[in-house]
Order: sequence, then C-alpha cells, then structure tokens
Amino acid sequence: MNTPSQGTIKINVDATVDDPAAEVGIGMLTRDHGDYELSRILFQIDSDAVAIVIAGCRHLKNNAAAQHKMIIPS
Repeated sequence: MNTPSQGTIKINVDATVDDPAAEVGIGMLTRDHGDYELSRILFQIDSDAVAIVIAGCRHLKNNAAAQHKMIIPS
C-alpha cells in the first residue's frame, strides 16, 4: 500500500453491488502518512437508492461514450 506524504490523508472508497438481492454496501477508510487508520465508515444504502446505483452502474457498463460521467437528479 502507498502511504500519503506527510501532512496529507489517503482516502480509500469501495463499493459492492448485489444486483439480484438489490443490496449496496459502501466503505471508506482514511489513513495518515504513518499508515495510521484515522477512520473507517461502512454502511448499506436503502432500497430506493439501490435502484439508482444499479441503474448508474448499468449505464456506465453499457455506454463507453459516457466516460464515467453521469448526473443523477436528486
């Protein structure tokens, strides 16, 4: 793992989507220059938001021209 330079923080974000089960989980981890864990956040997204996330993933997967940019109305 690459540690950030002194005075900065490294943030890792990851997500998992289980389309058949309509479940989405997201996690975030922050570390300082000494590789010390500053925070860890894990949560699941409710079913209404899951539909939006899955639709966005499908859009990006199926549309190479989208260049990973998508606007989702709130």
